[in-house]
Amino acid sequence: MGIDPENITDSLCTTEKNISLEMPLGENGEMIMMDIFRNPNVENADEEMVHSDSLQTEISRSFQLLNDREKETTCYFF
Repeated sequence: MGIDPENITDSLCTTEKNISLEMPLGENGEMIMMDIFRNPNVENADEEMVHSDSLQTEISRSFQLLNDREKETTCYFF
């Protein structure tokens, strides 16, 4: 193949092993790797999406109660 066996050995020795973010950690596996990288100061994206969807639904329902002029005025205000 034209590849030096020493180069293959070096490549195999220097290649890092892939690690799963769901790899159990600790003696009993009570944590996973992702727990280490999780930022407790950031809101969960799923919760934000649910809140946004809920808010959009409520606004749509409220707009159904308004006449055209009230809708237009509200849109200009916001």
